[in-house]
Amino acid sequence: MTEELDPKIFVDERNKIFFDSIIEKGIKIKLTKILNTEHQLNLKTWYCRPQKDYFCLSFYIGNDSIEYFTHELLHVYLLSKGFVDTNKFKALLSDSPYGEMLLPLDLVGHINNVFAHEKMFPLYIESSFDKQNFTSDYANVPDIYRKEIEDNFQNNGLPNDGILYFIASFYTCMDNKNGSFKDMVREHLNFLSTLEINLFEILNINWNNWKNETDVSKNKQQISELIKNITNWYKNKLKND
Repeated sequence: MTEELDPKIFVDERNKIFFDSIIEKGIKIKLTKILNTEHQLNLKTWYCRPQKDYFCLSFYIGNDSIEYFTHELLHVYLLSKGFVDTNKFKALLSDSPYGEMLLPLDLVGHINNVFAHEKMFPLYIESSFDKQNFTSDYANVPDIYRKEIEDNFQNNGLPNDGILYFIASFYTCMDNKNGSFKDMVREHLNFLSTLEINLFEILNINWNNWKNETDVSKNKQQISELIKNITNWYKNKLKND
């Protein structure tokens, strides 16, 4: 059960420029409050779901937050500037050998979300919002799944949890804005690079390329290149093992 609200209740002088830019492009935004919270573990979660002709921003009752609203608004803002939605990547994965096994759509979605955050965060900070409210899990220890990586990475079969968590945890480290975990992040990145330097370098080059990219519409191109490079890495791994 949901209640539809006027999205302008979360618009003020800090985020109005993004809201107005979106509306001026003819993009509609619907805001809904989710009233049923049964079985939900994280009630701080907000959602941004593209619909046929509008974007629906949703949140759970009791979690009214202009900061989290602005976070989701910035996702829509990036999309209005040409950032490519994850669902548009399905063909890239199905056309690539091993693509859907090495990089399932959920993992590509994680990477694409981290890509978006990298471009959103400076806009959020420049708009005088507190970085601690950029994401609902800001204060949580990052999920890096080191044991799963250690236990499974050297297996050649697909899907391989070790490879999946290796890739996912790299981008989780890149996404972490909380300086309290910088030592943990540094240690984990060192672990990844020691375990498999070639895959680590593929991810690192991809990330640095994206950080230096000023055209947000190039995210699909960057992830397409990533899929190709990881696929080639896996083929070489099979040959050499």
